[in-house]
Amino acid sequence: MTFTLTKHLPNCKIYAIDKSNTQIEMAEKKFLHKNIHFVQKDLYKLDITNKFDIVFSNSSMHWMLDQNKAYKIIFDSLVTGGLLYVHQGGKDTYKEFHDAAKKIVCNLSIDDNFFGWRFPAIYLSRDEITDLISKIGFKIIDIKLDTETRKVNESLINDFIVSSLRAYMEKVPEAKREIFSRKFYEYCLNNISTVSVVRIYITAKKP
Repeated sequence: MTFTLTKHLPNCKIYAIDKSNTQIEMAEKKFLHKNIHFVQKDLYKLDITNKFDIVFSNSSMHWMLDQNKAYKIIFDSLVTGGLLYVHQGGKDTYKEFHDAAKKIVCNLSIDDNFFGWRFPAIYLSRDEITDLISKIGFKIIDIKLDTETRKVNESLINDFIVSSLRAYMEKVPEAKREIFSRKFYEYCLNNISTVSVVRIYITAKKP
């Protein structure tokens, strides 16, 4: 997405921000361009005001546990009239896989490791995200909810293991991680036929 913008907006200056130094290094090698400036920074620590004409985020805002703070920082970083484009996971996305992970936790009797723990992502409903960003000051242009039912296959399960099950794995005792991952995979493949994928697409403006 970032690199594609340089083709459609050849004179723009793009700041690509990620808190992971590894991700920044990978992006710099893959998408070297004179108009792209890569910045390794935690969004919560971003101290930029009235600078950007457009801010866009693809599949990352649901990882910001303090949604209000994150969107307020983005709001402040935009110039008056600046636009916000966001794609993030919505409420109950991949719920069937999350329920399966919790079931395996119980089956392996490692519940104590998860006491007080919550999955490190916030999946809001359309109404919740509309209310949140409106209160911050954004003028809503469009908020679209897209719900898709996907057939479960090996590829989909493996994608979830890489992107989301890793958060559960951090709480699983090291000696049981391999069996946890294997049992999750087997359970999903044999017992879950479809999963719900919920996406929210936000277009808003700083008035």
